This record gives sequence, structure tokens and C-alpha cells, in this order.
Amino acid sequence: MSKYSTNNSLYLLQSNMSQLISVDTEAHANQPDVAASVQGEATGVAAVEEEEEEDELSNDFLLYPPICFRGKRYSSVTHLCESLRYDYGDASYATQAYSARIRTASTAREARALGSLQESDAHSRRTNALIGAAKRTGVQPYADWEDTRYTFLRVALVLKFQHHDSSCEALLSATPQQLFEMALHLVPDAEATTFSGISQRECLLLMLTNFRQDTLDKKAATGEGTPPMAQRLLLGRRRIEHRAPASKRVRK
Repeated sequence: MSKYSTNNSLYLLQSNMSQLISVDTEAHANQPDVAASVQGEATGVAAVEEEEEEDELSNDFLLYPPICFRGKRYSSVTHLCESLRYDYGDASYATQAYSARIRTASTAREARALGSLQESDAHSRRTNALIGAAKRTGVQPYADWEDTRYTFLRVALVLKFQHHDSSCEALLSATPQQLFEMALHLVPDAEATTFSGISQRECLLLMLTNFRQDTLDKKAATGEGTPPMAQRLLLGRRRIEHRAPASKRVRK
């Protein structure tokens, strides 16, 4: 596939994504835990997962305000992606409740563990109890999740970088090598492709690179985040561009 067709496909993808993206900058609303049917069997099992400090570029980094997608708040990119795995049109009540439980997980680590629906010695007793209860109540992930997961990942990343200044600054200061390593980490399967046949890893890398460059261009155009000397140069350039042509100037 040519570079033009790849970029064109990416542009169409981002145009479609933009219709899904919104943000709610209000503080967290008190949301009822609708996962009582799943949690019931885990009553009395201790403890909340320990929170670990994460890099701003990490999907596990906890965001405030949380990102908002389809009217629901998510504390991190991981929370959004893992919760959506169980949030689909014909999902059972138990599955929808499990999705809500993932969405309100105390940490991204807990959200990822619950999203796996696999008990493990690496999880807390509480998390394993929730997973066991979910299996017994017939919780099932979206059947075509593997074909759609990267689309939602890209949506989540755009929401994160668009509306959280510190995360955006971390992206702007990242080197091309860091962006490549980020895409490599987020899309470990080199064979994964979009419906158009584009490499998912390449698609994500292009999105990150283009978003970063677009943001830098906007900041340069407005003088935001630009060193004083560069601001003066930009201002001088604008003055030159707005001067009337020499032939039309009136000599006094």
C-alpha cells in the first residue's frame, strides 16, 4: 500500500474517531456501583490493589479529570479499553455490571486484571474472587474485541492527549524513538492489521506522530510554549506577511 493511501486511510479513520470523542471536565460524579451481582460473592475479601506511580505516557497513568466516552468516565486509558471489552449492545446484565466494575476499579492494574477474566497468583485475592464470580454468572467479553480493540485504544489516546495538558506535554517532549517504543509496546503483535490492511502498529505510530506535530504547529502559530526569541521571530514574520506590497505603499 502506498504512503498516500496509508495516510488517506488514517485521515478517514481519525475523521470517524472525532465523531466519537468528547470530554467532561466536571469533577467525578458519585456513581452507584451497579456490579453488585458480581461483587456479592466477593464480600469480605480484602483489599484494594496498591497504586503504583506511572509515567505520563503510560496507559495506566491515572487522569484527572477522567476521560469521558459515551457519557461514562474512565480514570485511565487502561480503564476505558478493558471496560469496553465487556460493554457491547447485546451484553447480559452480568456482563454490563462487570464492565462497570472494571470502569470503577481503583487502579489500572486492577482494571487490566479484571479485563483478562483469568485468575492468577499475581492478582489480589479480591480480584480473583471477582473474576471467579464473573465466570459463574456467565460474563463474556465482546466476541470481536480483537478486531476493534485498537480503534478504541486510538480514541482513548486522543482523548487523553487532547484534554490533559501534562500528558500532552509529555507527548510533545517525546523523541521519535520513544514514540516508536510506545507503539511497539501498545501493539505487540506485528501482524495485527486494520480492516483496510494497514499495520495496527504503523497506524498507531502515525496517529501519535501526526497528533504531536499538529499540536506543535498550533503552539508555534500562536507562540505558546515557544522561547522568547522564537516568539519575536514569529511576530516579525507575521508583520512582514501583513505588510502591503511595495507597489501599493504610499511614500510620504
